[in-house]
Amino acid sequence: MNKKTTIIVGIASIFILSFIVIAVTYAFYYTNFKGNGSATSISVTIGSKAKVAYTDYSVSNISAIIAPGYKHVKNFEIRNTGEMRANYSIYLMEVDNDFIRNEDVTYVLYRTNNRDLINENDLSKWDIVSSGTYPKTDSLLVSNEVLENPNDFYYYAFKVNYNSIDGVEQNIDMGHTFSGKIQISGSPYELNSFESSTLAYNILNNALNATNGTIYKNSFRTVPGKEVSLNDEAILTTAKDDFSTSYYFRGNVENNYVEVNNVCFRIVRIQGDGTIKLALANDGVCADASSNTAFIGSNLFDSKEAIKTWYESKNFTNTAETYWCNGTNSFDTDLENTSPSLVCNGERFVDKVSYLTVDEVALAGSIYGDSNNNNYLTENTDSSWWTSSLNNSSNMSYIVNGKNGIAIGGLDTNNYIRPAIILKRNVNYLSGDGTKTNPYRVN
Repeated sequence: MNKKTTIIVGIASIFILSFIVIAVTYAFYYTNFKGNGSATSISVTIGSKAKVAYTDYSVSNISAIIAPGYKHVKNFEIRNTGEMRANYSIYLMEVDNDFIRNEDVTYVLYRTNNRDLINENDLSKWDIVSSGTYPKTDSLLVSNEVLENPNDFYYYAFKVNYNSIDGVEQNIDMGHTFSGKIQISGSPYELNSFESSTLAYNILNNALNATNGTIYKNSFRTVPGKEVSLNDEAILTTAKDDFSTSYYFRGNVENNYVEVNNVCFRIVRIQGDGTIKLALANDGVCADASSNTAFIGSNLFDSKEAIKTWYESKNFTNTAETYWCNGTNSFDTDLENTSPSLVCNGERFVDKVSYLTVDEVALAGSIYGDSNNNNYLTENTDSSWWTSSLNNSSNMSYIVNGKNGIAIGGLDTNNYIRPAIILKRNVNYLSGDGTKTNPYRVN
């Protein structure tokens, strides 16, 4: 039981067990807090040179009678054991909470790097990182954290309370349970892959620390390709693409505006090779950008020349000539069993300007034949525009029918063009937080 074990896990893994709470009926409530057995020290890798080590200081089992006013504290340390800045996340996972009065069960996460406070263990002098009601969901991102330098550390105290509420009969929850595990993982976003001066780094860092909306990995409210995104769904998450892993925006996102050469775009995704795909903003301008026509009417045959003419008129200097796709992985002729993918199964071609695929539109929050005003690609537009994805039927292509979702259009029909460009991997960030009033700006 006292033997320490070190386990190495990848960034996609979420492994570390910090505490378990189990409640059964006995008097009021009975609970058994457990550590994670013999594995009191666990290392989490975050790329090739960034890693953190978790040490559990409360591995012994603690039994207690839970009555109103009960509290318990779990102590652990996270240390930067790598060679560079380490970004990591603290999750409350595998939650089991069937309390009727859910609001009576709360948590607080404290943090300090002051060794004197560690020894004193007076939580009133510690920083409060986050707090809230013990959730009923399967998982909750409690905090995103950063240790800037090798051997930097934070000492944490995670306190669970069963609050005593004056004048309230709390016996309604007798025999109910609440339990969960604190788990540590590498950051959902691989910041360590990019220089801090680049746009890609700042996009990921801003999403990681976002306070306006829920913009975290694994915070889906809906299923891409099968359900439209919701008004309160705004995330940056990952999917495999032709290169490696893409970070793509989904839902009612408000911090993916970028201004390039005085033209306003929305960021669609950071591709697996580090380049950044943008789509022309469909609501006019952002901040001080000049007015631009977001849609140019044409049939699909003529649009190829029109989009190149538009591109050449803008004199972009930081765009990448890279792969585009005119196929689709997710949509068949009758549009059943849709499962959007960023891996191209059609023709790949090299260019500096083109269109989004239907899969990218679906991942952003649209589906076939269903209206959606709640994603950044469909807001403020009633016009139909081309994607680059051909339908299995002859002479047909997928289009975005304004706010009415994904549809199919004939190649000789007139729809609008939504130009998309790709920025180079190392494009430098100048300013901005990605909002419409303060978009990202690049050199």
